[in-house]
Amino acid sequence: MANERTNLTICNMALGYIAKTRITSLTDSTEEARQCNLYYNHLRQQLLTGYNWGFAKRISALSLLSDTTMFGYDYVYAYPTSCLAIRFIYDEAGAETKEYQKEKYEVFTNNSGVQCIACNLEDAYVEYTYDIIDADRFSVLFAEALTRCLASTIAVPLCGSDGVAGTQYQLYQQSLIDAKVISAQQKEAEPHFPDDFISARM
Repeated sequence: MANERTNLTICNMALGYIAKTRITSLTDSTEEARQCNLYYNHLRQQLLTGYNWGFAKRISALSLLSDTTMFGYDYVYAYPTSCLAIRFIYDEAGAETKEYQKEKYEVFTNNSGVQCIACNLEDAYVEYTYDIIDADRFSVLFAEALTRCLASTIAVPLCGSDGVAGTQYQLYQQSLIDAKVISAQQKEAEPHFPDDFISARM
């Protein structure tokens, strides 16, 4: 697709915002490419983690770990793959009564180095923010916020200007607010269990 959004296009937009030369790849031997490659994924994950974005929402059935226990909890489950932030733990009954937000859980690492979730729900589900790498799946306003955030971050090393960085940071803050407002407007009032969102137990 001619208008497909990629990590490269986001980086080049950020470079354009601070009047720097575009790159052809994040592996280019230029300082522009090195700075973009250094910060892009970190900032992407930071922005994804910081808010419950609708486009990055996943709902999965949790996989029980029968060989792991946690004091004070009845059940221990495997942490979801590519999960950046857990938003809610609940079961179907909890979702129906809107009590899922109150469910207590704890994330920990067991003796085998496996990241786990402990809670008191049998057959639990998790709503979480997924680590989306495909930039074309970002909302337009999230992509703009990420672009401005990257521009503000790389402005000082590439331009040597706190003023340019400050301007881009202000634009990032406003873009982030706009993105959150639109995302919040598109959310449903309560979680549900659509077949295409629930993955097999992991």
